[in-house]
Amino acid sequence: LAWSYHPDQVHLGRKYPNLGAIFFPTMTGGGPGRAGPLLPILDAKGKLTPEVKQCVDLCAKYKIPIMTGHRTWDERFALAREAQEVGASMMLTHAGAIHGITVAEAVKNCREARKYGAYIEVNGNAMLPNMMWPQINPNDVLDFLKEMGPDHIIFSSDFGQLMCNHPVESFKLMVRMMMYYGLP
Repeated sequence: LAWSYHPDQVHLGRKYPNLGAIFFPTMTGGGPGRAGPLLPILDAKGKLTPEVKQCVDLCAKYKIPIMTGHRTWDERFALAREAQEVGASMMLTHAGAIHGITVAEAVKNCREARKYGAYIEVNGNAMLPNMMWPQINPNDVLDFLKEMGPDHIIFSSDFGQLMCNHPVESFKLMVRMMMYYGLP
């Protein structure tokens, strides 16, 4: 729940043995649909801010994966380029979600991000109707997966919130859907 980007937070976080990743803001960080103060990742010239670069550099040093959070594509690309440059692992959070963009746009963006070694998260809340996203077309994500192929894809359910499906049951249904759709 950090309300800033500061290298000391990465130094502190690495001391916890169960730390899975450094996660850039999802529901925090200001801006549309986010709580708290605005936390820009890019400066006025479209470059990563010095503090964010330092955090990415430290993640590479400590071998802590980075997750982009709910960021714009420009921000995701900038993070992915820096991660590749310094040898950090990067996952684009919700990159295969298709919310608000077409399958073709998602494929184009994700193929670009893969050039920087980024992993692409595809989550079940974009495939399975649920209380948060009741009106979705599961074929969009399945078409996305067919276009992208398995390289650098990571699945998550993104469920477990109070108003969502159970994560384990969701994973089972996701696997059944992919098999039915002909995805190995």
